[in-house]
Formats: sequence, structure tokens, C-alpha cells
Amino acid sequence: MRWVWIFIGICLTACVAENETDLNPPEISAFSPDIRLGAPNSPEAELLQNWIETTTSTLTSAPFENNLSRVAERYPQVWVSRTRDAMQTAELRDVLHADDSLFPSLWWPKTSVVLRGDETTDLARTGADTETKGEIEIGRMHYRRYTEGDMVERSCAINTLAHEISHTLSDRADEFWMHFLDTAARDNAPPNMYQASYLVGTVAQCTWLQEQERVAENEFFDCLLTFSDPSSGSRFRSRACNDFPNDKPVTPEGRLDP
Repeated sequence: MRWVWIFIGICLTACVAENETDLNPPEISAFSPDIRLGAPNSPEAELLQNWIETTTSTLTSAPFENNLSRVAERYPQVWVSRTRDAMQTAELRDVLHADDSLFPSLWWPKTSVVLRGDETTDLARTGADTETKGEIEIGRMHYRRYTEGDMVERSCAINTLAHEISHTLSDRADEFWMHFLDTAARDNAPPNMYQASYLVGTVAQCTWLQEQERVAENEFFDCLLTFSDPSSGSRFRSRACNDFPNDKPVTPEGRLDP
């Protein structure tokens, strides 16, 4: 089995080729992410399952799709990878539904979420642990945000997991081959254009905050630009997560650390 790892920052992506002797490639879900507990008997299992379910239900919700449509009106193109280059943001829904005829992508099956490190570890990466199973590896700092943080910190954990889940879209049915890439200079978005995986994560975050009535519908873009702004690089602004305690408005101007 051949492994290829490409990384920048906290996100590590992987493309792993199929074992040549494997004559039974896995079935891949065309409808929704197949995300599972990596350690169902761990002390964190119940809360980790809640985190997974909250994130996946947000990603597959009508409000999430509605917000993607709103983003498409303001930011008509989104960056996918060097292979695909840019695409129309309005078509992103078709990709997430595995319904894009030009660039087929399917949700990789049996992708497990595992926690690594101590509570300060901010690792977040997606890869494959076998020829047939994907893996999302996340540091416990993100888990602590979800389980112990205030509402905005919790939304940041949803952002991180949604971002990593987006990497489980595979271009190929017989090997783990990410559709969305964002981890090397050659895969960086052009100026003023979102990277698809970071956009998915931040739209999920702000959609969830809307559902909790922490962010109003007319505040959605303030929320989006607080945590990911394509004018200065569209990656996740993790340091903003602690800037909005209690009912402090979630706005770029409200950040404590630009």
C-alpha cells in the first residue's frame, strides 16, 4: 500500500492507493457522509458521537444549503484543487450530494473519527487507515471546545469537523482520493476566492449558530467573515473562537486578535 502525505498547518491530507491485490473495492455512499466513532468504548464516545451527529446533520440540512446559495450570490466561484481549479459555488451543492456529472465525487465509506494527544493538541487531518476505511484524526483541543466551550467555541469545533468531513469526498471509487484539497501552496485559492473545504466548514459553523439563535439570519455574513475571509486568505481563523463570550456580537470588528 502506498501513502502520500501533504501538509500545511493543522490540516493533513492523504491520498492512498488501493492494494493491487484487493479485488473488492468498497461501496461508497452517494447521499451523505459515512462518519463513525473510531473508539466506541472510549470515555469520550458519547460526546464524540453527539459532535459527529450535530455536524453531519448541519451539513445535510436545508438551512446549510440555503446559506450556500447565499454565499454563491456574493462569491460566485470557489477553489477546489489544482486538478479541478475553480468551480461555480452554485454547483457546490451538487458535489456534496455526489450529483456532479462532470466531476464525480462520492462520500468515502466507514470513515472513523479518532482523538489524539492531550487537551491542547490542535491536530486535524483526514486520510485512510486501510484500503477501504477513511479516518479523521482530531486533537483533543477541538473536542474540548465542543464539550466545554461557550456556544461560539462549540461552533468552531463543528467548523473543524465539517471541514475534515468534506475531505472524505473521493474522486475515485476504488481508492481514497480527495476531491477538495487545501494543504499545499499549489492548492491555495486565488485572492478573494474561498477554498471549498474551508467554506463548507465555516458555512456549517454559522448555520449552526443561526439554528441556536446566537447569530441572526441577517448576521450570517458577519459570522462567515469573522472566521474565514477570502480577501485575506480563506482558511479558518481559529484564534477568533475565544473572542465572543456571552452575547457579544459575532463580527470581524469584534475580534480581539486580528
